[in-house]
Amino acid sequence: FQTGTIVIFLSAFIETHEEWLEEKHIASESLLKEVLKLCCPSLYFGQNIITKGERITEHEAVVAEIHRVSGSEAFVWVDDLVEKMIYIPSNKISWSLSASDEFVRISEGKYFCMHCFIYSDEDTRKILDFVSEECASKGYASITDVPMGSIPEENFELSTTALYSAIYNAILKANYYLNGKILTVDQDGVDITILLKDYCQNRDECTVTEMMERAEELTGSSNKQYSIIALYDKLIRVDVNHFVSEKYVSFDVDRIDCLLEEIVGSRFAPIRKVSTFALFPICGLNWNHYLLESYCYRFSRRYRLAVLNYNDKNAGMIAAIDLPLTYNEMLSEAAAETGIELTPESVGEYLFTNGFTARRKYSNMPEIIEKAKIIREERQF
Repeated sequence: FQTGTIVIFLSAFIETHEEWLEEKHIASESLLKEVLKLCCPSLYFGQNIITKGERITEHEAVVAEIHRVSGSEAFVWVDDLVEKMIYIPSNKISWSLSASDEFVRISEGKYFCMHCFIYSDEDTRKILDFVSEECASKGYASITDVPMGSIPEENFELSTTALYSAIYNAILKANYYLNGKILTVDQDGVDITILLKDYCQNRDECTVTEMMERAEELTGSSNKQYSIIALYDKLIRVDVNHFVSEKYVSFDVDRIDCLLEEIVGSRFAPIRKVSTFALFPICGLNWNHYLLESYCYRFSRRYRLAVLNYNDKNAGMIAAIDLPLTYNEMLSEAAAETGIELTPESVGEYLFTNGFTARRKYSNMPEIIEKAKIIREERQF
């Protein structure tokens, strides 16, 4: 502590001075702590740490030590800190750097110190005004849209992503929550699917690729499921990647539902069991399984689309609206009604090959198989 060290982790101290401590017959953290409490009662003893001064959390102590060691440097490297801070475990250093808003990650193992971030009162005012107006009018603001003014020039060593993180930490964190790239006043934020639905609300057409790019703009992640759900809710799927406005289609719901009744009946069937669309009425678009999915998802009065995850393989089921079975229960019944052996491999292959699932392996397979066995016993298949 006389050298300036702020915090010592007991485990790291023992590891560093193992031989010397063994000579003193101190072989555990608990014993070391008891001895030090007798010798140095003025120190603060936490569960895993010792500090000189008042009570402090591990995280606060590690952050303070990083600042002490790095001094006025703008950048710190984890490897360099580990070498200098021998009484702090490396995982504690890495965690504190990533968890503290006093540092911004630049690249693997490299961080920027926020005390070197340069921004003016004018920059602060413009950014806060912009975010306030956006949240008032739309309910959210995108951090990628904030006016950065002279900040990029003043902090030219930072990447665009690092600049956004620094701006949030320095200017916005006190009043706004950041979820991906979306800023909101409330912690719950905005449902990403609502934002994506707004994006395609009045569009004539949109692709899955475009929607995923929009999701990445908003959240930093191109979440395919969120993107496809938004597209299914607002548009009509015509092929693996394209959706169009419903103004291009006119479904004869009664006739289509009657055709589906002949194939699906009152329970369920794989989407791909509809093997031909020759008898389906003209609707303005070319019939295929993707269009059929959209029809069952939004327009049918008697059937619904049942899928585990929206996919590109037309894997899933068409089920009667009033059928009170979950997706897994339908899979169990489908497996039970076949003559296959009820093993994960056999059931997985059957469900995949016949279009019930998009994959052969499924995490809930044990549950599905157990239910299938019960169904077989009850119905004596």
